[in-house]
Amino acid sequence: GFVPGTTPLPKERCRVGFWNLSGREVTLTVDGKSWTLPKDRSVTLDLDRQFTWQVAGQAMHVERIAD
Repeated sequence: GFVPGTTPLPKERCRVGFWNLSGREVTLTVDGKSWTLPKDRSVTLDLDRQFTWQVAGQAMHVERIAD
């Protein structure tokens, strides 16, 4: 299986972790792709340094991660 952190990413990409601390299952959408996250679980994604994310039913956020 894939072990996060074993392959270096190009400098325009970064690893971003999302933790579900809401106490309930949520749907997370990042750059147009959706994941269902059970409560107290996380997902780590390799993303461009600027990305959008949204929890279903809440406002969309635009993030920019510095180099």
